[in-house]
Amino acid sequence: PLQHCLWTVQTGSFSHFLQRLYFLPNYNMEQTGAVLTIVGKVRSMLETYGNRGYRLLCAEVGMVAQGLYMTSTALSFGCGAILGFNNVEINKALGFDGTDERSFLLLPVGHQRPGDASFDLPLV
Repeated sequence: PLQHCLWTVQTGSFSHFLQRLYFLPNYNMEQTGAVLTIVGKVRSMLETYGNRGYRLLCAEVGMVAQGLYMTSTALSFGCGAILGFNNVEINKALGFDGTDERSFLLLPVGHQRPGDASFDLPLV
């Protein structure tokens, strides 16, 4: 936090770990270039802003995600947002036990696969 930057927690392949903790099948973590985790301090926000602290924190998470979406588009990267994941296990893996930090959103980024997604949902 003092340097306001990204940092490496651990090196190595986490694709199987991340896929296991993700609740939906629409992203393949093995094909992802990187997964960014947006983290916030819930207790600190509540102490500072009262009951609105959680909403403010979620708004901040959304702004960071939108910034990454815009940057990814400008660089022709693919980007997605993952809300359905086991955040308790992610927090443990990131070493957040005993701290105020919590994971809110996972953002996989990487090479955009060519072609459109095969999504077909007829209304009738």
